[in-house]
Amino acid sequence: SMGIPLYYIDMDSREIINKLWSNLSFRKKISILLSSFLSLFVSRKRIEREIKNFEKDGEKTIKKFEKEMPELKRILIDERNEYMANKLRDILNENNKVVAIVGEGHIVGLKSLLNDFEIKIIHLSQLL
Repeated sequence: SMGIPLYYIDMDSREIINKLWSNLSFRKKISILLSSFLSLFVSRKRIEREIKNFEKDGEKTIKKFEKEMPELKRILIDERNEYMANKLRDILNENNKVVAIVGEGHIVGLKSLLNDFEIKIIHLSQLL
């Protein structure tokens, strides 16, 4: 209603899942399925603690993720960062002000890929 254009800059989720599944070994697939199942039994306090740790030092968490599952990190974070950065670059070349809402795990990578633009980061926790 305000005449402000809206752009979806992330990859299609089906494309991401298909890419993940086709790039993972059988052993990794079993490991992920088992981890997903076991995560159903993780306490709420542990989940809240993990979220706080991520908010405090997201880069450390991503580095740990990369060490444990490099192919997942490459597809879920790195490739999507490149895709979103290319989309944002096109949008930024046409508009002088852009608001992009992305997951916390993408902020550092996107900022690095778009270092030729002036970027101001506002975390969701700052708005609450």
